[in-house]
Amino acid sequence: AKHDYRMGQLTSSSVLKTVWLRELKRYFSSGVYVTNTIMGPVMGTVMALAYFFAGTESLNAMLGMEMDFGVWLPFVVAGSFSMMPPTAVSLSMEGKNWWISKTLPLTSKMIIDGKLLMSLSLMAPFYIVCEILMIVATNPDLIGIVWTIVIPAAIIVFSCVFGLTANILLPKFNWDSEVYIVKQSAAAGLGGFAGVLATIAFAVVLILLPAAFADAAKLGGTLVILAATALLYRKNITTNLRKL
Repeated sequence: AKHDYRMGQLTSSSVLKTVWLRELKRYFSSGVYVTNTIMGPVMGTVMALAYFFAGTESLNAMLGMEMDFGVWLPFVVAGSFSMMPPTAVSLSMEGKNWWISKTLPLTSKMIIDGKLLMSLSLMAPFYIVCEILMIVATNPDLIGIVWTIVIPAAIIVFSCVFGLTANILLPKFNWDSEVYIVKQSAAAGLGGFAGVLATIAFAVVLILLPAAFADAAKLGGTLVILAATALLYRKNITTNLRKL
């Protein structure tokens, strides 16, 4: 009342953008949350860089074994990105402030989409760098480029969606330490390794099948992962999060 207040410029944004920015703010407010969920993408990027500069022969010499990194590197990158996605504990990280989200005029879909967008947007820069390095280093044909892009992307999205599913099934809001939620909670254990197991299963199928069926196996495996992702996503958005 004692100051000459003047209205400045007001801005507005969509609900999804607002929820996404809110999730990013919460994410970067916790050092434990950041360091334990960003290591996977960092490791994947380091592996892609190592292959880009060293090549298959040098890496095989270091490992003491023969391995076609051009074929299996996308799976290695996908597995590393899938380790502990932020969504696996994104609900639990709200802690005792969860009541605020429950009282906001937001649907379960809005909350889920915001958390998924937060996780995927954090991984996107690392994923793009990895894809560029892998494609330039391996110089694959058109089909090879498609698989190099699509397979890791499908597994990464699956891991983020499954992470939310795990946290919905095993939420914990009454906690005293973020370290417990990120490193020791049941949701972190379940949601943090589903993508890795899916990657391993996908790779094992390719190893067991004859090379002539490789493309068909990649198509079938990708479709299975995408179908599972769609089913889990539908389950997540139709869950009444206010009952958690």
